[in-house]
Amino acid sequence: MAEGEWIVIFPEGTRSRTGHMNPFRPGIGLLAQQSQVPILPIALVGLYDLAQPATSEPQPATRRWFHAGRIEIRIGQPIPAPAPDADPAHFTATLEQSLRRLLDPSQPPA
Repeated sequence: MAEGEWIVIFPEGTRSRTGHMNPFRPGIGLLAQQSQVPILPIALVGLYDLAQPATSEPQPATRRWFHAGRIEIRIGQPIPAPAPDADPAHFTATLEQSLRRLLDPSQPPA
């Protein structure tokens, strides 16, 4: 970031085993607060389905992780970095709600 590069962070800390979004880990709030850069929420819809094997048959070690298909990329509004004296946990919750709304637009705003 110091050199003007973008970074991508998956705030859940791991890939979902169910296809449903996991709770966010608290580090994203601290990172946003300390870096003082806005966060751009991006949801990758359909990625979980692409990562699943097309068959239940054992797969060779050379099989690629993803197979052909479609994903939808949903981009939310940038969220300003929290103030230096703000609670990073509140920012993490705000970001998580923003991503949940991207995944399910019927959810009410936070």
